[in-house]
Amino acid sequence: MKARIILNADDYSSMGVEKYFERNFPGAIDDFTKAIELGSDDPETYFNRGLANLMLDQRTEALEDFIKVIELGYHISRNMLKLCR
Repeated sequence: MKARIILNADDYSSMGVEKYFERNFPGAIDDFTKAIELGSDDPETYFNRGLANLMLDQRTEALEDFIKVIELGYHISRNMLKLCR
């Protein structure tokens, strides 16, 4: 019987970062989304997903993620928000 590895939100977030740096932006978004679905409220997960969305010119989605980062109490540069226009 094979051992089953259970991944948590932090695991998916880490895999998303790896995929982002490999320029696999759709894969990164999928992993960040899975981390969020598993309960991550880490602003870095939302910020990183926002960056990946920007790389794919998905500005509306990026803006939604950046707004969530602000709602979680973290600061984002106005210039970053301007990129979502």
